[in-house]
Amino acid sequence: MDSHRMVQHYVFLVLVFLLSLAWFSTAHEIPTLTTLEELNQTEFGHHFPRHGLKLLHWFVQSAIKTDNENVDMVFDPRMRLFGFHEYHNHQLRLPLLNNSLSYQVVGDLDTQNHPGARALPWYIKQDYLYVRSQYFSVSELQKANCERLIISFDSTDWGVKAVYLIDISSPAAIQQLSNALLAEIQSHTLESFLNFFSFDLRYCATGKDSESETCSELFSKGTRLEVKTNSNGHAQMTWSHLPWAENDQWVGLYADDSKSNGDRLAWHNVSTQRGVFQTAVDMNPGLQIRLLKDKTHSLFNGEELDEACRETPKQIPGFKAYLQLYTENGYACARLYIDKSFTNWRERLHNAWIGFYSSKFDHSKKYRNFQWVSKFWEDKDLHPYVVLRENCWGGRLSWGVQARFFPNKSYNDVVRTPHWKC
Repeated sequence: MDSHRMVQHYVFLVLVFLLSLAWFSTAHEIPTLTTLEELNQTEFGHHFPRHGLKLLHWFVQSAIKTDNENVDMVFDPRMRLFGFHEYHNHQLRLPLLNNSLSYQVVGDLDTQNHPGARALPWYIKQDYLYVRSQYFSVSELQKANCERLIISFDSTDWGVKAVYLIDISSPAAIQQLSNALLAEIQSHTLESFLNFFSFDLRYCATGKDSESETCSELFSKGTRLEVKTNSNGHAQMTWSHLPWAENDQWVGLYADDSKSNGDRLAWHNVSTQRGVFQTAVDMNPGLQIRLLKDKTHSLFNGEELDEACRETPKQIPGFKAYLQLYTENGYACARLYIDKSFTNWRERLHNAWIGFYSSKFDHSKKYRNFQWVSKFWEDKDLHPYVVLRENCWGGRLSWGVQARFFPNKSYNDVVRTPHWKC
């Protein structure tokens, strides 16, 4: 190597070293919040239509468990449940991770990008859906979906090594949460937690084409619009706690939140504050009910139907595999998440089968239908899992349907999904 190239090589190494120092110094400058008082000094989730505080409370109460100094996930975020997905650390200078760790992020409410977000609780999404249904400014719409949680996730034990709060519109404003603060949040109900920050779940603002009185009444009354299944796999529109009962109101059923108000699958005139309307539309992920004025102007949007009715896959004891019940085209379906390290699953599960039942109380021999696991086929690659499915042998969906896993030809199941409640 000549002297000129040696100098270039030396300069390159120095630059790499200096950049590494800059990276680590920035990463270690991330402030750590240890109390609710310190969290209150930030802007995270404090004002309508931001959702960060509600997202944080759900995460602490439902997504993790704490044991002394340890924090662990109760499900694997790599399954992309609740909208979790990998964060590649391009924009933020978070600490570099070893091979068993990855950054996972949650909080994007755009279900066209992350369908799993449909499983998040209604109270997290209500402001976002309201803002989308009205003629708010672009900046207000961005505020409704700008906050995220990022976790440092250990795949070896599902441990959470760090939790960060970010605002994607201002990525420099990032904070880490201490385990002590996570434990403190766990001790609060949603109402008491939000009250600490003077956040009112009943509050809403108005867009260019919405009325303040209408908005306030809908939120204060706790208006709910929900898609439920009937006994034959069809969607029924349900509404409750409407503040008025007027003949010029309508409920419409839509394929998903991206559809225009005129692109409805079914509609019905509403003259009562509570009611149900049966449709001939098959149950499918994304279905949404809207309350409309004169069939065109949306007053209020309900949440989209989650394919698994917000239930996470259940681990099958003795196997690196998970079972989940979901719906498609009005049918009850089952899928399996198989860990790729479980390489001989076809051999081990050769005699295994999935039974579908009309009720969780049904005897194991009283299945409505079944399918051998060997008949399942690969649906998608979701590293580190292979996702298998069958052709929806569960029959038409109805309330109470359940799937059970049997490891052999006996009638002794080892895991059951929660019964269908949507």
